[in-house]
Amino acid sequence: MSPETFLQEFSEILEIEVSEISLETKLSDLSIWDSINVLGYMMMVDEKAGRQVDPDSVKNAETVGDLYNLAVG
Repeated sequence: MSPETFLQEFSEILEIEVSEISLETKLSDLSIWDSINVLGYMMMVDEKAGRQVDPDSVKNAETVGDLYNLAVG
């Protein structure tokens, strides 16, 4: 999955414009990053990348780029 594809998919989960995020965006700056969106992210990675993501790794992620790295392994 390319970074661009990931950002598009991730922005759809968050229901925001893709232009509002980048790989450098801090998750703590996203007020909409909550437990529901964590589950959406994990489901997206499972469906689109065929990977299972460790919930603790997601919890410890600090940026959108960290989530991307988890998704692509």
